[in-house]
Amino acid sequence: MGVDLGGTRVRIALARPDGTFEAEADAATLLDGDAVGGQLLSLIRDLSQEAQRHEDDLAATVLGVPGVADNTAGVVRHVPNVPALERAATITALRAGLAGPLWLENDVNLAALAEWHHGGHTCESVAALALGTGIGLGIVVRGELLRGDHLAAGEIADLPFGGDPFGALGFAGALESVVSGSALVSSYQAATGSGPCTAAEVFASAARNDAAASEAVDRYAHHVARSIIAVLAILDPGVIALTGSIGADPYLLRCVNKWLDKAGVSSDALVVSRLGARAGLIGAVTAAAAKARATAGAPA
Repeated sequence: MGVDLGGTRVRIALARPDGTFEAEADAATLLDGDAVGGQLLSLIRDLSQEAQRHEDDLAATVLGVPGVADNTAGVVRHVPNVPALERAATITALRAGLAGPLWLENDVNLAALAEWHHGGHTCESVAALALGTGIGLGIVVRGELLRGDHLAAGEIADLPFGGDPFGALGFAGALESVVSGSALVSSYQAATGSGPCTAAEVFASAARNDAAASEAVDRYAHHVARSIIAVLAILDPGVIALTGSIGADPYLLRCVNKWLDKAGVSSDALVVSRLGARAGLIGAVTAAAAKARATAGAPA
């Protein structure tokens, strides 16, 4: 079972050990109290029944989470969008309700894993840069996820530019304070005095040559380009795949490439992911299938 849990929606898929999908579903994430744990168990039960599978036959579950996954402690750190995951009781209850083992993994790490296995790239290292509600980075080198000694490799939201890293930013890192869906919308609203809108609507207005929207997107793209320059300088990946609700927009790619060109930085490594919004789910299924095969004694 692969699960991609976000602060807005949860996607879930049941697959055979070879990774072939058998059933798939999605729903709005329940964020009230500890409701999300019960929701996940309910979705897993319903999907098993839909695929005519018995829950006791579940060999492995990988849960993609929008934070730092600590399997030893059984918690997720730095996850303001789904606070229930920061409580060990939530993960303990999930593990108790599942027949097979549960493995936690950062959602962007899983997107990077999906890019490595299914993105059609031919290089030694792949990075997935997720842009949507916030910003995150996943890195795969020669097929292995790069997690770091403290499991926080790729927490690019904390890069010390864009916002003041020494100021009061709350849960947001310095970079995420300017590279987020809410920051983009706020920038547009400040220029126009308009009412509530979404990041997608700002991009749509920019594509129609709305001056204020174009300026807001261009400012956002400038910060994204700076983060990409940092990733290229430190990791030198063969591919940086843009993903997420904002990252998948081809208009953003054009804007970012313009800034990279101004900096004299090659944009050859930068692509929009072909896996779309399902990248995290595909990565979760890929990881769960590998764990199921390993448990059964087959090659991972």
